[in-house]
Amino acid sequence: MNHKTIKVGTRGSNLAVTQTSWVIETLKNRFPDTEIEMKIIVTKGDEIQDIPLDKIGDKGLFTAAIEAQLLNGDIDFAVHSMKDLPSEFQKGLKLSKIPKREDPRDVLVLKDGILSFDALPHGAKIGTGSKRRLFQLLEHRPDIVPVPIRGNVETRIKKIVTEGLDGVILAAAGIHRLGLGHLITEYLPIEMMLPSPAQGALGLQFKEGNEAIELMLSAIANDQDDVCVRAERSFLKHTNGGCHVPIGAYATEHGGQLELSAVFGDEEGKVLYRVKQKGTKEFPEALGKSVAKEMMNHMNDDREEKGLVSLVGAGPGDPKLITVKGMERLKACDVVVYDRLSSPLLLDLVPQHAKRIYVGKAAANHAMPQEEINQLLVDLALKYKNVVRLKGGDPYVFGRGGEEVLKLKEHQIPFEVVPGITSPIAGLSYAGIPITHRGIVTSFHVFTGQFKDGESHIDYDAVSRLDGTLVFLMSIANFKNISKALIDAGKSPLTPAAIVSSGTTQRQKVMTSTLGQVHEFEDIPSPAFFAVGEVIGLREELSWFEKLPLFSKQILVTRATKQSSTLTEKLVALGAEVAALPMIEIKRVQLDDTQLQVFSNLASYSHIWFTSENAVQIFFETLQSHGKDSRALSDKKILAIGPATAKALMAYGIKADHIPSQYTQEGIIALMSTEVSNKSHILLPVAKDAREELEHYFEKSCQVTRVNLYHTVMPEVHVKGKPLEGLDFITFTSASTVNHFHEMLVKNGWHLAKNTKLLSIGPITTETLVKHGYDNIITAQSHTIDGMITCLQGVKDEAL
Repeated sequence: MNHKTIKVGTRGSNLAVTQTSWVIETLKNRFPDTEIEMKIIVTKGDEIQDIPLDKIGDKGLFTAAIEAQLLNGDIDFAVHSMKDLPSEFQKGLKLSKIPKREDPRDVLVLKDGILSFDALPHGAKIGTGSKRRLFQLLEHRPDIVPVPIRGNVETRIKKIVTEGLDGVILAAAGIHRLGLGHLITEYLPIEMMLPSPAQGALGLQFKEGNEAIELMLSAIANDQDDVCVRAERSFLKHTNGGCHVPIGAYATEHGGQLELSAVFGDEEGKVLYRVKQKGTKEFPEALGKSVAKEMMNHMNDDREEKGLVSLVGAGPGDPKLITVKGMERLKACDVVVYDRLSSPLLLDLVPQHAKRIYVGKAAANHAMPQEEINQLLVDLALKYKNVVRLKGGDPYVFGRGGEEVLKLKEHQIPFEVVPGITSPIAGLSYAGIPITHRGIVTSFHVFTGQFKDGESHIDYDAVSRLDGTLVFLMSIANFKNISKALIDAGKSPLTPAAIVSSGTTQRQKVMTSTLGQVHEFEDIPSPAFFAVGEVIGLREELSWFEKLPLFSKQILVTRATKQSSTLTEKLVALGAEVAALPMIEIKRVQLDDTQLQVFSNLASYSHIWFTSENAVQIFFETLQSHGKDSRALSDKKILAIGPATAKALMAYGIKADHIPSQYTQEGIIALMSTEVSNKSHILLPVAKDAREELEHYFEKSCQVTRVNLYHTVMPEVHVKGKPLEGLDFITFTSASTVNHFHEMLVKNGWHLAKNTKLLSIGPITTETLVKHGYDNIITAQSHTIDGMITCLQGVKDEAL
């Protein structure tokens, strides 16, 4: 194979690089004329080293960043430890058959003087970051004290000394590949310690359709090992296993027969289930699925305590209308089953480790039939403690919640119903229409406007005589037939009528007319309901939601995720429809010994100047890690670049002595040039990429020490559809957000619409926009979030 240089992606750990080097060398032996280049990619799992894997909860922790570069074409194939690959990975990617598998067993590395597992003293401390290893170990030695550890192979072995451990459990494959086999004290037998599915195997991943790469990788495949690993991964897939539960599987092949042994347990490790089955090597995935099914059946049969299923009403659309109890259930759930109209902001409340299952329904397009949803809730309750069924509006108002509860009751599954605000009440309220009003109507009546087989069972003769407000939910397809039927039954065609679409959201649209004229309404977006009654006449006087100053304006926020909530909340409160596309991510700088001395020698500084909220947070967290608090700053003159930074300081009990009137480095220079002398020593805790105007100006008159606490990087951006269409405003709160946004536009070949205005927090951000060739820029007069909000309200009418 002789063509362009092939790029292979991998993590940067010693083991990952060693594994990838082996693959490259093996391929070059088969294809000596092929150039292969290694590219190191940092994953989320590499960045988070201080949290146990089962507490992080992300699928693709060690693979997502690499997969993104595969899909983008930045690399041609990737080398993973197969056990790190989720059972289902991103669409558009494919696995080659695996090369020769290393030893799949686990091993003990024990401290000097301990010669075997049996020789471990009572209460021995053993380090491991795996629940699978931990709970199988405790089956044999319940006296052992587990110590959670993270890090690469070398780091874990060193912790025997640094953390006073009696030993650690590791994969034999990694130790062998690193040439550290001499450190192994004992190999643990498979029957005692079943390995992780695919342990010891390498996953070679590439983009679908890349036939040349697929052909090349297949040349180093090992068919026997590949079949065994496929069976193990099938078991993993059909149990939905991961880091938060103990799971192991190991397959062997003899004479065309596969034998798969597996172990699975609950999160607490109270029960470990073991299953062993045989099958043919022609159908390894079927064997894995069969073992998983038997395993789940054992668990369900044995389980005495079933999980609680909470049917939670999500409300009518505005995520803030969910009840407090509903919000609490979402925050504590292990799995959520949600509908099409569930707000993404509500799903953000769900813990990272929790499973999310979409079962949404649109007209003639059901992700899952209702009968399957009912059974799914039963199955999940047998596996998880807290299951939330998130339903639009209220679970019992045409939500089929009753059917789901009856199925749960049939299987003796504990359940509760958390009511939700229903759309007839909330949607009309946001439309400025009270559903009842003294002196006009004293009742309301809610019907379904969605009829089975197109046939309505509503008694229109009886309904037409009702004086109350009539509301027909899910009625887009039938509101014309409903209005005609009401008129035919005697309802006056002059009766006020309305259609409310996307009620309580920033896309809300309200159309009013009379019962006899509603047939003129066309192109109504879903979801919507049809209302009939005299109270609709109050809309003109009581309308409020659509009169909010930024109602229906579409605004893109580019601020970092952790900081965007304040701006987003204020925009939403003013009626805007806000989308988030964070363009910066805050990364801490690893401080060296010289930089860390700053926190040991604070007495030498007369001034500390903070130029961002991030600097405040990281400074004080680092200070606290040195055993100090805000009292160490009692004799310093403290400066905050603006009100937000001053507020961040107040959270640590520090009131800023100085705040410039202009919230820029130039503003600081104007304020402080007469406040310092040649005896002053200024400490500047800043971003690595912060401007250098302060140092350049003040180092001429006094001593200045800069310590870089963090830097901003462009986060991974996964965008669906066309995120820049229909935008009225895009907000930028720093030059970094501008730079990264421009980079993203160029990379994707996107262009801004001519009428999209760019809102800048201040002059430096504006200068950066101009440098990149943008116009249609508005700069906030006060360089704060509130200043941006004020600016938006002032320009919206002129701009749009």
